[in-house]
Amino acid sequence: MKRTTKTLFISFLVCILVACSAKEAPKDNGEVDKKTSSNQQINKEKEVDVNKEDKTDKPNQNKDDEVQLINYFLPNGSKAHYKGEGNEFAEFTIEVHTIGNNYIIVDENNGGVELRKVYRIEENKIVLLAEDPIDVDKSLPDEETLNQLKVKEIYLQKPLVIGTQFDGWSIIETDATVETPLQTFDNALVLEMAGSGFTNFKYLVPGYGEVLRKSIMESDEAEDFIVTSALESIE
Repeated sequence: MKRTTKTLFISFLVCILVACSAKEAPKDNGEVDKKTSSNQQINKEKEVDVNKEDKTDKPNQNKDDEVQLINYFLPNGSKAHYKGEGNEFAEFTIEVHTIGNNYIIVDENNGGVELRKVYRIEENKIVLLAEDPIDVDKSLPDEETLNQLKVKEIYLQKPLVIGTQFDGWSIIETDATVETPLQTFDNALVLEMAGSGFTNFKYLVPGYGEVLRKSIMESDEAEDFIVTSALESIE
């Protein structure tokens, strides 16, 4: 009798355990599904973040699709001052004027002479049309007058990639870091002109234009002579 009672008790206990397991199984499956769904969402978010990082971290070797050529000048009406070192005329101020849709005039005063530089924005390049001394208060030319000017030289030429050459200049960097008194820029386009005994550099930044000029004159008897003009302030 005792043996029978013991057998029944064990059988009853097994039934209870099986029943409990059956009730808890859906809950476990639900938790697994929730965890799986959560993990999938996290993985998707990680994939999006990785894609963003990939786009951000890729080096900018070609700025053609990102920057319009007119952005390599300061906006219309801007005035800027450049700190000069190495020469008394390396310091200068400029004033920028936009005429029509394609012409940019930059009046540059270095304390000794005021130059008026006239540029035209074309489809694939910026050309310099004139670079002449002017009276300080000389009025701006109209668009009809500017249309008569002939190209003097190329100021900047697409494609904006390393190796592009035009009128003695070469693009040697497309995302250079350059320090100026105004700020440090991380995306400068660097142009180089190398000649007999000298090397000239221009650093151009979208939205600011020319932020630094540098001329290095080589000397066999002494240290190289360096002249710089760096953007210091903008009004």
